[in-house]
Amino acid sequence: MRRVLNAQQKMSFEVLSNPEFLAEGTAINDLEKPDRLLIGGGPTEAGQKAVQRLAWIYEHWVPKEKILTTNLWSAELSKLVAKRPR
Repeated sequence: MRRVLNAQQKMSFEVLSNPEFLAEGTAINDLEKPDRLLIGGGPTEAGQKAVQRLAWIYEHWVPKEKILTTNLWSAELSKLVAKRPR
């Protein structure tokens, strides 16, 4: 995806992973007042800058201590683990 997005040299894009942890029946409340928020990005300077920019947006309604940042792979894996059948 990154290769396609960055095919034009005029702009560059960063791919972030921002999995949501919404439960059936409480999704709206979970969105407005999440117990945690996860943002994953690439290891490059641009990737980390994109992660911080998205975190800044969320900080307008989510306490900073609930915003976790990590790499893309870990963010995606955490979503799979959280949704596993119990």
